[in-house]
Amino acid sequence: ALDRKLGPEPLEDGFTEDALAAALRGRTAPVKALLLDQSIVAGLGNIYVDEALFKARIHPLTPAGTLDVERIARLRETIRQVLADGVRFRGPSFSSF
Repeated sequence: ALDRKLGPEPLEDGFTEDALAAALRGRTAPVKALLLDQSIVAGLGNIYVDEALFKARIHPLTPAGTLDVERIARLRETIRQVLADGVRFRGPSFSSF
């Protein structure tokens, strides 16, 4: 089924620091590329990944496996924050107008 191919949804309980750390552990690919991979985290698009990484102060090209516990915790929190804000404001935190 499709849901077996998707990673956890960021606003649900399964998106824990441990789950994110496990998904990124040992990976040499850039963190941005992995966050866009729906099998790692479901539902993240380019704008939300960029915004979360910016707010977490993590460069998009950082090899994912090099993130320490503190940066993974900060990244998880900013992902949840930008998505919750997107739901509340019906889009990303910036406007194209």
